[in-house]
Amino acid sequence: MNGGLPGAGFSAAIRIVPRPSPRLRRALIGLHLGIMGLGWVALADPWAVLTLGLASALHAAQWLRELARQQAAGRIVLFDSAGAWWIQQPDGQRRAARLAARRLVLPWLLVLPLREVESGRGLRLILLADNCPADDLRRLRVRLWWQREASTL
Repeated sequence: MNGGLPGAGFSAAIRIVPRPSPRLRRALIGLHLGIMGLGWVALADPWAVLTLGLASALHAAQWLRELARQQAAGRIVLFDSAGAWWIQQPDGQRRAARLAARRLVLPWLLVLPLREVESGRGLRLILLADNCPADDLRRLRVRLWWQREASTL
């Protein structure tokens, strides 16, 4: 069913409770290590290599901290049958959200930038196969694809 969400219709709501993603953590660390390695090979100036390495390490740390912060917040993202987004706080309060146009929908990765309508606070939801149930991920990907196709007609 739709769990009492507004906009009940024919298709069931999708409830997303993101879990920590070891795959995403490894990908972030590997990508940043690769950038440092390319800098070491491509740049002749040792100070430039050191600066690039430090910037890359700080950026990786920032991303990992942000992912941990979002997971610790305990927020749940809901997508109802009418196509509306909701962010449910740990206390159960639901706030309407809007999905930004610049989203990434790939077979193995979803990046969904959401913004609460009232407060304007943002939440970037990153979903992979290891941090979201496969059926929910598939249903969400299909609904986003159809939503995008309908908006381009």
